[in-house]
Amino acid sequence: MTFGKLGRPVEFKSKPYEDCLSEIVVTHYPRYRIDMQLQEKSEKTIFEKMNIDYDELRKMDNPVPVVSRYYKSILKEGQSLWWVADDVESPEEAAPMAAMLWTSLSHEEKESLTVQGYALFPEVLSQANNKKYNRYALWLATQKGVINTNIRDSFSAGGKVEMQSKGGVIIKMPAAFGRIKKYHDVIEQTIIDADEQLLAEYWGEPVRADRLRQWCRLVALSADKVVGYDIAKGVLDNIFHLHSYKYRFDSDDYLMVAEKQEDYDE
Repeated sequence: MTFGKLGRPVEFKSKPYEDCLSEIVVTHYPRYRIDMQLQEKSEKTIFEKMNIDYDELRKMDNPVPVVSRYYKSILKEGQSLWWVADDVESPEEAAPMAAMLWTSLSHEEKESLTVQGYALFPEVLSQANNKKYNRYALWLATQKGVINTNIRDSFSAGGKVEMQSKGGVIIKMPAAFGRIKKYHDVIEQTIIDADEQLLAEYWGEPVRADRLRQWCRLVALSADKVVGYDIAKGVLDNIFHLHSYKYRFDSDDYLMVAEKQEDYDE
């Protein structure tokens, strides 16, 4: 890489290409940012930061996942990569080229994205958390190319609805639980079909064999300060017909063992 400046003072610099690449920036595809003064500033090259040799990266058929993983590792809270899916190796589709406003979507498209929000981000059911929609908003923008300036209405509008819990008890619950009941089949299928690595990242914990029950627990924990954990869990168990059996992890032979509910300690 040779750089020449013909203004005053006239100056030329010449270095191996990999020694003057400080960062990776994005237009429509990741590109290197060149800094001919890296050594003078005692700053690391991007390859030193990623702990990989330039030759190794450039010879890869698809180097973007390596770059993606590095930049994901240094993200701050509230940040997300917009230029690729959360993990290029994941089955999620990349965001569309054109951004769309939520208001331009059809009713069916809005419902579909809201249902996915319930499945991937259980915290949207919480009350005290004033950041509960942040991750969903980033996912909506970076993975789906949709900008929603009023996300709250998608989850909290509708007041209270009557729901059935354990033993047939009728309880008034936030309307979000009514939407979960309405779309429980889609939510269940979304959870079952989701890539395990992606789901673990969104849920913040390893994915267990019984994903649906795990999701119900996460939602109930999020809704604890809204309606109480036991009430939320009972309603969700009833919606998804999870009363008969629960599952425990058998540490001796690494199997999920079905047990009667009364024998299971949450």
